[in-house]
Amino acid sequence: MKPACGFTRDSFDHFSPAMRLKSLLYKKLQGRNVDEIVNELMPDTLLIHGVHDATVPFTSTSEAGNILRSCGVRVCQEQYMTCGHPDVVMELMLGGKTKEIVMNWLTNCRSSSTIIVDELLSKL
Repeated sequence: MKPACGFTRDSFDHFSPAMRLKSLLYKKLQGRNVDEIVNELMPDTLLIHGVHDATVPFTSTSEAGNILRSCGVRVCQEQYMTCGHPDVVMELMLGGKTKEIVMNWLTNCRSSSTIIVDELLSKL
């Protein structure tokens, strides 16, 4: 990810979705309830990371999860112990453990986010 993010930590933070959310929340707070803003901007989030991933360091996913949680986003984080980056991506498209994790998560969060989940499930 270094080339895509400009080779510096500051540049990486600038392009990080989690850091951008955090920045946006701080700018938009101005007297509003944090939960109201988070619910407006972010649905429940699932992060999946293969422990043997050589493309994206595990610490990046953990840090993103921690930042999102600190902003009030409900985050479920799954560690997939036996795979790397390509495995997670391919299994999401073709079936396997990753797709099972996603489908189970979507099914379990249906009660709190029925409309969003129904839209996501219809696309799979």
